[in-house]
Amino acid sequence: MCRVVFEKKTDEIRGKKKNGAVKVRPNDTICRVECEGNRQFLIRSGVFGRVLETNEQLSLQPELVKQPGEGFICIIQTRLEKVQGEIQRLEKASADVAYARRD
Repeated sequence: MCRVVFEKKTDEIRGKKKNGAVKVRPNDTICRVECEGNRQFLIRSGVFGRVLETNEQLSLQPELVKQPGEGFICIIQTRLEKVQGEIQRLEKASADVAYARRD
């Protein structure tokens, strides 16, 4: 049995410009998944942006994370120009792994 604990709260968001939204950076922790045996997994944002919504249902039913559409962790609003460098870095890393030489 696991438990999901959110680090970023989204209850103060208001208006068209999403004032009050929590700003995140790529390595910021969004939530912590605590499992049996004192194992913990940190879920990081991965991008620059603002957290618009967190799936509070995961706190009550952590098994939802296994269901497509139901198990989203959060919704982050970002700008394409802010993440293009990250996308390129990930594509390069993916290509490097795909073509890595195995001896």
